Amino acid sequence: MRMTVEEIEKAVTTLSRKERARLAALLEELDAAEFDAKIERDAKSGELDRALAGSEENFRTGRFREI
Repeated sequence: MRMTVEEIEKAVTTLSRKERARLAALLEELDAAEFDAKIERDAKSGELDRALAGSEENFRTGRFREI
């Protein structure tokens, strides 16, 4: 059974504090897994190499600022 976001939002309001913590941990794990998969795809495609090359070029030419 597929639920709408509205149905999920309503259901979440009925959860206990402990259940919401479990849900938050699950969502964090899902986000982390998606992020890791994207980084891996970007690494395989060469996107990270291009970003690094651009950053190195900016550093060499003085187009950077300290944070």
